[in-house]
Amino acid sequence: MSDHRRFLKSSTTAYEVGEYIPKKVQLFQNQASVDLSWIYESSLGSVLFFLSGGCEACDINPIKRTIEHYPELDFAVFYEGPTREEEAYFVEKKVQYYYCDLAKIEKELLVKVAPFQLVVNNVGQVITAGVCNHEEHIENLLSPLTRLLANRK
Repeated sequence: MSDHRRFLKSSTTAYEVGEYIPKKVQLFQNQASVDLSWIYESSLGSVLFFLSGGCEACDINPIKRTIEHYPELDFAVFYEGPTREEEAYFVEKKVQYYYCDLAKIEKELLVKVAPFQLVVNNVGQVITAGVCNHEEHIENLLSPLTRLLANRK
């Protein structure tokens, strides 16, 4: 059984919206925490994606298209697995890219499955959350921020 399926089988996809993203999170056991306070400095909001290298449903292409389509938003990718060649793309697009142990960050970010997406407002509060294995899921979850973008134009 792949790591992704084990992770998914033991979890639920329910997420309590309204939670605040912590300003620091420990990505691996016995390592220093990383700073996530940039999420609280976002002008419109942030989108956090959680992916696993052992996950067949974790398609990076819809995420890339979303990043291209919404350059006004801040993005982060939390990735469990070996180094990916796409990392250079994310660095170029100024996307925060974090290698992590998904089981470790589950306790702090309350994410229990991959692929998963958190949409966060500009005060660090999760406003939508859910599984995001294709563009329709991503767009549905992004709708509060896309409405905000449309109202600003």
